[in-house]
Amino acid sequence: MLSATHTHSGPCALRLQEAGAYDEAYVEFLHVRLREAACQAMERAENCEAVNVEGHVELAVDRRKTASPHTDSRVAAIGFRREDGPFKAVIVNYAMHPVALGPGNRHISADVPGQAALALAMQLPGNPVTLITNGACGNVNPPAENVSPLQIATWGKQIADSVAERLQNAPAPVQSGLRVISRVVSLPLDSLDVDGINEYAQKALQDTKALAQWSDKYRRVVEHWRSSLIADAANGCNASHRDAELFGICIWGVFLLGVNAEVFSQFTEWLRKPANSKIYVIGYANGDAGYLSPRAAYAEGGYEVEIAHLFYGGFRFKAGSLEMLCEEAKTLLQQCQAVPSV
Repeated sequence: MLSATHTHSGPCALRLQEAGAYDEAYVEFLHVRLREAACQAMERAENCEAVNVEGHVELAVDRRKTASPHTDSRVAAIGFRREDGPFKAVIVNYAMHPVALGPGNRHISADVPGQAALALAMQLPGNPVTLITNGACGNVNPPAENVSPLQIATWGKQIADSVAERLQNAPAPVQSGLRVISRVVSLPLDSLDVDGINEYAQKALQDTKALAQWSDKYRRVVEHWRSSLIADAANGCNASHRDAELFGICIWGVFLLGVNAEVFSQFTEWLRKPANSKIYVIGYANGDAGYLSPRAAYAEGGYEVEIAHLFYGGFRFKAGSLEMLCEEAKTLLQQCQAVPSV
């Protein structure tokens, strides 16, 4: 499973309209370095025990400001501890869009996750490699945007502090083993015919809030969306479904679920209710198909369900798709628990 730590302050590695030019040179450079890192990791493998802890931090806020706000305060950490005590690596999971530096920032930065990784590595014996993964953060932002580097360092340290001491004092794991399982789920799209595309585009161009925020950039996004989808329709290529991939990793009693989309935070809570509480979602894993929002968000409206798919360049998912994916994920979790460990 590949998942990038989300930041709005890095080279453009997704083909989104009016969101920066796709940087082919950077992506190729990244591919080379990732292959090198994978080879080095295999060469430097060590025996470790994996300890897991959970902390809590009340940083993330529901950015939608609607009647159904939801955030997830849990911070998960899996620490790979050497036999003599120091840590070799740590995986952390927290649900919050890393956009604290804001659109005015023009410096490459890992935003809050980068600062959390630095702070945690400094606190743990062994100065471990620390990976911060995004939780289901499609609807949650940091407490503020356009803040200073000092502020993101403070927030990053709060995330690190919530699990650092717990990791150091974590007992040896009771369960052991590794299980991996995946499933591709075909989710329905709100596909439109040519008249429907034109009607949606005309309505979008009357969105005064979006026009005030993005002006001509937004107009170009809408017109590109309209023209490309009409061209697809003329060629008989109107998509009715899009694949969502669930990638489950069960390690020492912790279930990490990768989803190739921007998933709302409620998704994780739904998964936890009937099952083990040690379930954490990793967004943007093995791709990014766009926003997956709960049914209630469609009734409330907002950027994630009305505008975001215009930037992505396709049709949005139908209402109920996230709920459908959740049922598939529950089945996957049950299957993963039944698979013999390695």
